[in-house]
Amino acid sequence: MKKLSALLLSLILIISSFYAMTVFAADEIKVSINDKLQTYDQMPVIVEGRTLVPMRAIFESLGATVEWVDSTKMVTGTKGETVVKIQIGKTIAIVNGKAQTLDVPAQIVSGRTMVPARFVAESLGCEVGWDADTKTVLIKYEGVVTEPEKEEVSDNVEKPAATGSAEGTVVLSNINMKDMNVTQKAGTVKFQEGLIEADVTTETTTQTDVYAYFKKTLNGRAVTGDTCLLTFKARLISGGKDGKGIAKVQVQGDKTNNFKKTIFEEVTFGSDWTEISLPFTHEEGCNTVGIRFALAVQKVEVKDVSLVNFGTTKTLEELKSGAATPLAPSTPAPSTGDANGTSVLAPLNMKDMVYVAKAGTVTSKEGLIEANVTSETTTQTDVYAYFKKTLNGRAATGDVCLLTFKARLLSGGKDGKGIAKVQVQGDSSNNYKKTVFEEVTFGNDWTEISLPFTHEEGCNTVGIRFALAVQKVEIKDVNLVNYGNAKTVAELTKKVN
Repeated sequence: MKKLSALLLSLILIISSFYAMTVFAADEIKVSINDKLQTYDQMPVIVEGRTLVPMRAIFESLGATVEWVDSTKMVTGTKGETVVKIQIGKTIAIVNGKAQTLDVPAQIVSGRTMVPARFVAESLGCEVGWDADTKTVLIKYEGVVTEPEKEEVSDNVEKPAATGSAEGTVVLSNINMKDMNVTQKAGTVKFQEGLIEADVTTETTTQTDVYAYFKKTLNGRAVTGDTCLLTFKARLISGGKDGKGIAKVQVQGDKTNNFKKTIFEEVTFGSDWTEISLPFTHEEGCNTVGIRFALAVQKVEVKDVSLVNFGTTKTLEELKSGAATPLAPSTPAPSTGDANGTSVLAPLNMKDMVYVAKAGTVTSKEGLIEANVTSETTTQTDVYAYFKKTLNGRAATGDVCLLTFKARLLSGGKDGKGIAKVQVQGDSSNNYKKTVFEEVTFGNDWTEISLPFTHEEGCNTVGIRFALAVQKVEIKDVNLVNYGNAKTVAELTKKVN
């Protein structure tokens, strides 16, 4: 077994070199086992720079048995004590109970289960060579080579049936950074737990200068004429155009069909989550789903991306179109509230914060912020920490809220005191309207700051400006509580020094 595994490990090194040396057309690559050329219904192909080989054909040639379960799209190969499990569309395979990561997900090509050559090499064992002249993979196997059984197309076809399903088949869900490619020429694109954050920092005339796309999403998962629905949610964090976030959505082909598009739609959305719904009819080769963000200097978020294929069971007219529909905000009702309040921000989490450190530094560790202003400046936000969108969806207009934290001066300051300015404010869409804009002072001992206020729509960002003096200060126990209308501002204690 060890010899088998070691030998076939060479297979991946050689087959992987296909991409490093020359990218061959799929029909040019041949497979020879023990000097006998193999003929498979589906020969090896190259997908995204990786060589995929027919799993069943090669496994059975090397004496393994292969089982296909259509309901789960799971393939199980067994040879002696070696058991290999792999699921279509997944990048994790299980070999003898241990997970292995694949370079490219297993997928269906012409009704055949195709797997990365690296995976084959690490799962079974053989001696492998490469004949560059004939573009042939040379496999040497210490055993009897058998003729693989004919693989029934119906076992492995992942394309939807001509009739489709009224519920649809989910083609794309749960954003995965590994499944995406990005362009970041005029800003950045980040991913975290199913969320895309696109930050366009520079004006540009090229919309794809900040761009995220899923390559080959519909490849092998839809046939020409299928009715599909692309949906996602989006919201504007800052910037935008005319107070709105703006993006262009596309489903398109590549250079082989002159980048033909089945969707090329501009969408807009506000600071609350907005649902985008775009039905379309699939056309062969139009497999890439992408979102262009560089239509304005803006920071936006996208989540819950999904693409469903309904086959022919639905028409475009039956699917909700057009649209950008604001979602109902999940805000607490101001008519009831809670006398104990609802905590909106606690405990302090560095991941929830943004720092500006043009005239010093800001660090966060274990719930403690340390701000060190090292040079004088006339701009208070040159050293600044803020929680973006803290109250978005967590408070309704008129709710009574209380922001509290503790602060102390470590060195420097003004007149022997630490000094900061606290704000709760909006963004460019409401001209940065503020519900809190208060200067606070504190000494060398921990001082409690308490700031009650009434929430106003769009005023969602909580921030603290430190560049009011050359100083080193610490902040801890930041908390924001929403009381709805169970309390009034007059009932809550204000402490600013």
